[in-house]
Amino acid sequence: MLDKIKKDGIFILNTSMSSDEVLAEMSNHDKDILQKKNIKMYVIDASKIAMDAGLPGKISTIMETVIFKLGKIIDFNFAIDKIKENLTTKFANKGGDVVKKNITAMDQAIENLNTVKVPYVDFDKEFAPKKTMLEIIDTMDGDSLPVSTFIKMPNGEFEAGTSKFDKVSKSIKLDIIPGALKCLFSGNINDK
Repeated sequence: MLDKIKKDGIFILNTSMSSDEVLAEMSNHDKDILQKKNIKMYVIDASKIAMDAGLPGKISTIMETVIFKLGKIIDFNFAIDKIKENLTTKFANKGGDVVKKNITAMDQAIENLNTVKVPYVDFDKEFAPKKTMLEIIDTMDGDSLPVSTFIKMPNGEFEAGTSKFDKVSKSIKLDIIPGALKCLFSGNINDK
């Protein structure tokens, strides 16, 4: 996950886990990268902040706030003022309540940002078992695959049934719309 991060970078993770829980889940390889590249790591539960503010699933403003705070790209107060000004313009037709909810979420963002302190340890190298092509793609390392990996599928087709290998995270909220499934499956997908 962290192999390509730049030296002295910042890594922000949106998760419901605490700093300690994140460290417990991280591989020694990733912890070693954090140490060697002098990476500052932070965790925030932007999804919970958005939910509490009445904006379920809308984390972009929260993450923008955190990025401007940590990235020191421009003056933080100037950036926040501009974001709030933009929110007022962007959501003018949706009512002041949406703007107020976003501003509340922005204010909560910095208060709920937690630093992950990786203790300095000389980590043992892990020898991970060889990954399959799909496992490599699933971990977002597909660009490390050589062209020769795809020789057996020159037309780009994969074997059927590979979705069973997908690692899907849990959804925060599932909205059930009456009749949606009926509507979804009412047509014939073979119609031409």
